[in-house]
Amino acid sequence: MTDQTLPEVVSADAVPAFGDETGRSVALRRCTCGQENDLRALFCVHCGAVLRQSAQAAPPTTQALPWGIADVVIVGIGGLMLSFIPVIIDALLSGGIVQAVLQNKSVELPTGFMLRSVIFQNVVLVGVCFFWLWALRRQSITALGLCRTHWRTWLWQGVGAGVVIFGLGELIPYLTHHALLSVGISSDDLHLLGEQSPQVKLIDSILKSSVPMKVFAVFVIAVVAPAGEEIFFRGFAYQGIRNRLGAKWGAVLSSLAFAALHTNLPAFVAYFVLGLVLVWLFQRTQSLTAPILAHGVNNFISVMILLMAR
Repeated sequence: MTDQTLPEVVSADAVPAFGDETGRSVALRRCTCGQENDLRALFCVHCGAVLRQSAQAAPPTTQALPWGIADVVIVGIGGLMLSFIPVIIDALLSGGIVQAVLQNKSVELPTGFMLRSVIFQNVVLVGVCFFWLWALRRQSITALGLCRTHWRTWLWQGVGAGVVIFGLGELIPYLTHHALLSVGISSDDLHLLGEQSPQVKLIDSILKSSVPMKVFAVFVIAVVAPAGEEIFFRGFAYQGIRNRLGAKWGAVLSSLAFAALHTNLPAFVAYFVLGLVLVWLFQRTQSLTAPILAHGVNNFISVMILLMAR
């Protein structure tokens, strides 16, 4: 690239060209950190800030993507329904689960079965999402926000947001609990509602399991679940709703769906706020990398505290 072709892309933050070791004239771009970088660079080599978008970067928030609310509903419901197929097959292979259900007996689901169900749900839902975009909307996974970013762009934002989310996840249920008590709902009723949640049952089962099963549980909860949920709820659902109703309704409705999927009524508000924070992080970074990391950090801290408390 010569200095005759560079002026077309030089912006106001560019600085005069200088000669490099090859004798060619190289234009520079000054980052907000004050350091100078090659104008062609995607990221600042000093602080990691994004200098310009690459060809593989996520689409701008103003760009209308070719899927909407109907796509979100069809993929969401269809993906969840299809995820029951491997769960049912797993139950049949597990032996006594189906027999106990048919005989109307109470059955305590094995920890491994519940963890595999979480994997099936996320893998099938994301698989249906990918197939829908590729087959019907002619889109690659980069449209969901699965694009290349510099590690400094998402690492500290993801970790920091994960810690903040964990703090909110501890504070909001406490405030919600006392708010519900103040309107006449008894503590016993709230405890009973919490015990009925699949998430609470899973955690209780994990706490009673062996060490290898606990390690497997940490992987599923802190890696598999965050990745699958962020791809669908932020990358697919939020953007689909935003394309039709705008960013505010996209954030609210996708976060409501995210909270509803966890079927934990006492923690519903906490999950909703979690969804809003992750939407904000996705908008800020234009990539799913930071939201996935933040979600994973939150889940990891939560499950490790529970495991170490026992």
